[in-house]
Amino acid sequence: MTHANPSSTGLVERLHEVARAARADGDADTVDAMGERIGAIGDGLKNTQLHGLSYETKAQASELRGKNDEAIAFYREAQTAFAALKLHQDEIRTVRAMVDLQLKGVEKERLSESIARL
Repeated sequence: MTHANPSSTGLVERLHEVARAARADGDADTVDAMGERIGAIGDGLKNTQLHGLSYETKAQASELRGKNDEAIAFYREAQTAFAALKLHQDEIRTVRAMVDLQLKGVEKERLSESIARL
């Protein structure tokens, strides 16, 4: 994590791992809660990378809930945060998630724009 102290980095990694496990279990509430906690740590550290990770995690929770319009909006926020820091791997991961939703019909008019980012 960019500009985070070691104890914050370890905590964020644990929270992100909990979110991943909860996503695998279909537990949107826990995924969302972990996204909120990661975002709060990002706020305290003024860390844009953590904000991006928070948005991405909240997007995954929205997707689990079937709120795909909300999910794509969160993915877009994450992509913007990652792009600002030139974190290309993170940015591409979020763009791929947006493309998946666009292929399902969410904001499909922006599909070509998303594919161009890949």
